[in-house]
Amino acid sequence: FFQGWIKVIWYTIAYIPVGLPVIKEAYEALRKGEIFTEFFLMSIATIGAFAIGEYPEGVAVMLFYAIGELFQTAAVKRAKNNIKALLDVRPKTATVLRNNDYVTVAPETVTIGETIQVKVGEKIPLDGVLFSEKASLNTAALTGESKPQYALKGEKVMAGSINLEGVIDIKVEKLFND
Repeated sequence: FFQGWIKVIWYTIAYIPVGLPVIKEAYEALRKGEIFTEFFLMSIATIGAFAIGEYPEGVAVMLFYAIGELFQTAAVKRAKNNIKALLDVRPKTATVLRNNDYVTVAPETVTIGETIQVKVGEKIPLDGVLFSEKASLNTAALTGESKPQYALKGEKVMAGSINLEGVIDIKVEKLFND
């Protein structure tokens, strides 16, 4: 089909869109003193393939590498979005027992050892130990488990869980930042 130099030109044209960004990254890494990066190694491998006349392999390897990089970027973006969604699970207020009265405050102001109260349908604002006799909790946002989890007095409960039945009291074990 393709003869001689026409073959080289076509494969070079096919290589440029996928290979140039990788070669550029390799060059930038070399300027910073980073020698054996994945970009450098992929550039050497594909340029070597061209040097020995294996043009289709050089283009294919770089194409597959570029596709792999796209998948990796998408996976990292998805993981970051999932982490952001988990951070949004945290409630904005906490009902804490202070001076024998329950007051609503920002969870950041609650200290370890204080008792918080969580009503039905509310999210638990802070990690702690269940002070009430029992609790039924929806932990789907945290664990992915759709079935309710049951906790008994003295068991640990996680922030972000939703209280499903009855008012419960929790002794705080971790600060909001933790």
